[in-house]
Amino acid sequence: LPALATNAPELMWTAQRLLSQLQVWLQARNLGVLALELEWTLDLRRLDGVALPGHEQLEIRTAQPTQDVAHLRRLLGEHLARARLAAPANHLRLRSLETVAWAGASKSLLPQDDANGEALHQFIERVSVRLGEGNVLVPQLHADHRPERMQSWQPARGADGAALLASTRPKNRRPLPADALFPEWLLPQPLRLDVRAEKPQFQGPLRLLAGPQRIETGWWDAGEQGPAVRDYFVARSERAGLLWIYRERLAAAAQEAAEVRWYLHGVYA
Repeated sequence: LPALATNAPELMWTAQRLLSQLQVWLQARNLGVLALELEWTLDLRRLDGVALPGHEQLEIRTAQPTQDVAHLRRLLGEHLARARLAAPANHLRLRSLETVAWAGASKSLLPQDDANGEALHQFIERVSVRLGEGNVLVPQLHADHRPERMQSWQPARGADGAALLASTRPKNRRPLPADALFPEWLLPQPLRLDVRAEKPQFQGPLRLLAGPQRIETGWWDAGEQGPAVRDYFVARSERAGLLWIYRERLAAAAQEAAEVRWYLHGVYA
């Protein structure tokens, strides 16, 4: 380094030069990089009586192979902005950990199809580093008729998340029933509703507009909730608007209580 670096962002100036050299190396071999390691040598062996390691490393991964130095520079900058040096650094090294054959970038013959700016996966990678992987999620669809188990959420930068970003149609996607009126928002847990004069209540009486949509599934699941035996309805509340509620089927409800139980499960925007 031209001078001792006392914090991680100060490594960026030299790291940019290494990235430019890496791009030349990749282009000469027709490769795209998937993983990099930036390593710096610490100038001190002990600090405040505590022994220090000789080197520190920072690993950077991308969802798709790339030769784009601009994207790698932005991604590296996000990582360095959150890294801390145990002591001042005096040397810097850049290694490629994983490379694959470079297929080239797809370009359209139509000028209007060549959009400017970052690709979606590049934006996701950069924001995931800035906000934390647990705060940038993608949905994983599941072949299950229970609304609360039709999808799960996982980090977009994970192995499965990268595959989801690369594919616009997940393999396990299935068409929804033609008569399904699923709401935009599901409650984390169904909310038990009061019943008066055999009518469900939520900030007043609810008026049923459509239904029932019958779901009877999950009999194989030995979890706490057990099988789902429900009749779903679209209901209107004078105060809350359109709601998605369900009624436990009489055969299932009779096993635990004499009364029929209603639940609020979703809200329409």
